[in-house]
Amino acid sequence: MLTAIITIIFIGLMIYILTIFLANKVVKPRTKDYDYTREYIFENDSIDKSWVENVEKEEFYIESWRGNNIHCIFIDQDTDKTVVFGHGITWTLWGDMKYAKQFYDRGYNIMMYDHPYHGKSSGKFVSLGFFESYEMKDVVNWVRNRKGKEHKIGLHGESMGAATVLQYGALDDYLEFIIADCPFSDLKELLEFRLKKDFKLPPFPILNLAELYITTKYGFDFKEASPKNILDKIKAPILFIHGKKDDYIPCKMSEEMHNLKPNSKLFLMPNAPHAGSYNENPEQYRKVVSDFLDEIEK
Repeated sequence: MLTAIITIIFIGLMIYILTIFLANKVVKPRTKDYDYTREYIFENDSIDKSWVENVEKEEFYIESWRGNNIHCIFIDQDTDKTVVFGHGITWTLWGDMKYAKQFYDRGYNIMMYDHPYHGKSSGKFVSLGFFESYEMKDVVNWVRNRKGKEHKIGLHGESMGAATVLQYGALDDYLEFIIADCPFSDLKELLEFRLKKDFKLPPFPILNLAELYITTKYGFDFKEASPKNILDKIKAPILFIHGKKDDYIPCKMSEEMHNLKPNSKLFLMPNAPHAGSYNENPEQYRKVVSDFLDEIEK
């Protein structure tokens, strides 16, 4: 009898530990240092280093709807259109720099910012795009307040940033376009995939308990971080980009959303890992984006 009680207590304790571990891994991941990400892009990304270093930048903070200080960099070339970027989880706005030059050359102003809990922005946790989509609304509103309500705005997001631009897209009927690079379609499905791949664990009961813990403590549940569930509310044209060899967020998630949104575009980059489509073949990536923008702007 005593052995059975000890076994039950041990199993319960292990479930509790795994639950808290998973929950914290979701909402409080270890983020990269801001300066490290800046140096990383110069050493590893396919970028125009001279342009990055010399283009005139405005650096400032915006207070978000939930009181976070959002660190922003704005590159203003005084035109009638701006692209707003969303970076990936654990990274900073410097991860968007490799994409920015193409848009700048097409006459876009550039708005980049650190998501809450990342880089120089404040924030106590991440919600994988749910609360972040409302922070993106604050950023977009800043651009519109500066440039005018009729100002043209497009979005580009990578990984969590891609999930964020999709979720924000459901809140804004006046966007020119959305480019979602390696987004997940549903947070719960992604976590089920990661649990199985990384820890060889089934989703029940750990994932269910982690969701309950997160909902209770942080105020959102996994179904609220599900881009595929809000696709029907997005009016802007969408381009999905995904690496075929992405083993972090499988490319089938972008394929699923493309199938759910028949008028969207989809490009799968051969041989590209997660968030690696641009660096895998910058010329091809830029052509896919350019063709998409040409169609929108004509």
